[in-house]
Amino acid sequence: MKKINIKETHLGVNNGENDHIYIFRPNETALGKGGGDLTKATLNSKRPILGKEIKIGNDTFDNETIYYSNGSNSGITIEVVSETDKSVTFNVNFPSFDGQGTKDNPYLIYDIDTFLYFMKTDTKNKYYKLMNDLDFERIGNYPKIDFEGNLNGNNKTIKNISATDTGVFSNIGNFKIHTVIENLNVQNINITTNKANHLGGLASTIENVTLRNVHLKSGTVKNTSSIGESWVSTGGFVGSANNQTIIENCSTSINVSAEKNVGGFMGINMNSTIKDSYTNGKVSGSKNIGGFIGLQSINDTMYKVPENVYFDYSKTKISVAVRWIYSRSTYVKFTSSK
Repeated sequence: MKKINIKETHLGVNNGENDHIYIFRPNETALGKGGGDLTKATLNSKRPILGKEIKIGNDTFDNETIYYSNGSNSGITIEVVSETDKSVTFNVNFPSFDGQGTKDNPYLIYDIDTFLYFMKTDTKNKYYKLMNDLDFERIGNYPKIDFEGNLNGNNKTIKNISATDTGVFSNIGNFKIHTVIENLNVQNINITTNKANHLGGLASTIENVTLRNVHLKSGTVKNTSSIGESWVSTGGFVGSANNQTIIENCSTSINVSAEKNVGGFMGINMNSTIKDSYTNGKVSGSKNIGGFIGLQSINDTMYKVPENVYFDYSKTKISVAVRWIYSRSTYVKFTSSK
């Protein structure tokens, strides 16, 4: 293993002497194990380059790529520029992006390569802004993405996503850090699962999140599993949302189907704040099926009644907005369609 001190700024973070690149022998199993093939780790004029650029297709594991610790392609390349009997001189090149990931200077995303690259890194407390529409039609294996940053969609559109077990995101947010996604459109997203879990067009689960001006314009969400677990959910917009979540001026026209806890907008609402939002996709299922929310769970002292929300009965064919309200240990049937 070779340790090289790096003092350049990388992705807006400069830790000086604490910045390092670690180059492992190909097939190394862990740090310091010494089990890799050292003959394939040599860089010289005959093997002058190690590392691959960030682009679609450069995400499979091989001995030509420099990876981050999470297994994703770092985009870092090392290139030998001269060689003598006693030394090798090489350049280390980092991928370059616009922005610093701060609120005032967010990372700017122009293409799907950059989007997928950032979503595989630590997004916590980072800021991102879409600069173009993103078309995922040629992505055959759309990844699960857990997002804890802040994304301004800039009124751009993410489209043509086909995925299994996840929406645009898998999970959004966490209890300790508030996450914001706003001004985003999603078009033609088709997702499926046959597992007993949460599933939604935008995300499977969200917690401590503000979603503002986010619109899912077309697609399908299908959960085909025979569900035995009570707390599973499927929704056209999100699967489930907790009581720290705020949803404002959002919509979905996605068709959604599952066996249990199904809502045109949300499968299970854990008492989040919802305002000025609607759904007009088709909804189908067997138990706890609501035009807007499948199951409303209230463990707080007060029910946060959704304000100015509606669903299109002509599309959903469901007669109630919320099929069941669960308050502590008591189920209460909710029959109003407002």
